[in-house]
Formats: sequence, structure tokens, C-alpha cells
Amino acid sequence: YHTDQYQLFSMIYYRALKDPRRTLDPSKATSFLIPYDFASDAAYSKNCARSVGVCYDFRRCPLAPQVEKLLKDSKWYQRKEGRDHVLIVGMNYAMDHYILKPKCKALLSQTCSNCTKFAIDDYSYMYATQQGVINRGDFWHAIPFPADFHWSSHVQAPFPWEHRDRPIIVSYTGSEKSFYGPSRRLRQSIGHFCGLHPQHCVHQSYGLNG
Repeated sequence: YHTDQYQLFSMIYYRALKDPRRTLDPSKATSFLIPYDFASDAAYSKNCARSVGVCYDFRRCPLAPQVEKLLKDSKWYQRKEGRDHVLIVGMNYAMDHYILKPKCKALLSQTCSNCTKFAIDDYSYMYATQQGVINRGDFWHAIPFPADFHWSSHVQAPFPWEHRDRPIIVSYTGSEKSFYGPSRRLRQSIGHFCGLHPQHCVHQSYGLNG
């Protein structure tokens, strides 16, 4: 859980810790980052020996009720009913958890309904009607899927996001053989049009799965 979508929270959290605009006086703060890793809590909660069997409680958000209580007890949260609080929902199946799981849903759609929520993906389109959008609620914002960058205290500056001289404007890595139709068509079109413009685009395939 230290890579891909699970890395999103720690990437933003550790940047916030080092941000020169950070204050330890909440009365001076204009916005608040909720220090709760939604993705990790949704995907993993139990710590037990492998011999026991399945040791995680997937898509349940077991710590969410505690987070809700802390927010409700915070006068800074209640001051604007969460409108100045940010929640990182760093999971590729964020809306899936939100729509289907009670503890996840209670935090996102009730207590934190006014929070600004950053998410990687939106799965509300999987519903035939607008119910997915209705259940999702408001104040969601898209955020790019994080790179496989592993943060630790040993990482030295300059950090990846500080580089300005980037000869490659955009890069994409992924199989064109996705099982999901819309994704497959989109990925194949990227490869197709890249092949039509070799002067601007480099296209490389490898491995059995493309």
C-alpha cells in the first residue's frame, strides 16, 4: 500500500507538512487538511498473521466513525461546517466505496458533505441513471493519478515535482488490452494516433499483454 493510488495521501500530506504557509495556530488557518488516509482505511484494517487467512476488511472504512467524531467535536470544523476542510480520497475505486459501504458513505455524504474532496476516479457513471451522481454528493475534484514515487525521509531535494525542465510534455504507460470497453477504446486510440504522428510521439509496446 505504499505505491500507486495509496501513495496519494502521503504525497500531499508530507508536502503540507513542509509548506511554508503552514501554521500551528488553527485560528490563523484559512484551510485544513484532514489527516485521515481514506484509501488505506478503506482497503486495509486488520493486522494478523498470514496463517489466519484473509487479514483485511476491504472497502469498510473502519476508522471513519472515529474521524467523524473528531470532526464533529472540533470547533474549527464546525466553524464553517467543513467548507474549509480538505479530504484526500486517494483510491481508484473511490466512488465505489462511497456508494456501497455505510461507514465510508456516512463520512463522505453526511459529516464531510461540505468538505473539498480530492479523488482519482469517479465510478458514478457505472449507474444507468443519475443515482451515482446523486449519491456521490458535491465538492469533488479530480486529481491526477500519482506516479510510483515512494516518499520517505531519505528522499533528497530536488523532489520530482520541483523539476521544471521536462523535455517530455506528456507520457502514458498502460496496456491497450483493458477488460473495460471504454478504457480499452481510449487506450487503443492513444496508441493509434501516436503511431500516426511519429515526429511528435514515441510509441513502444512490450510483453505479452502489450
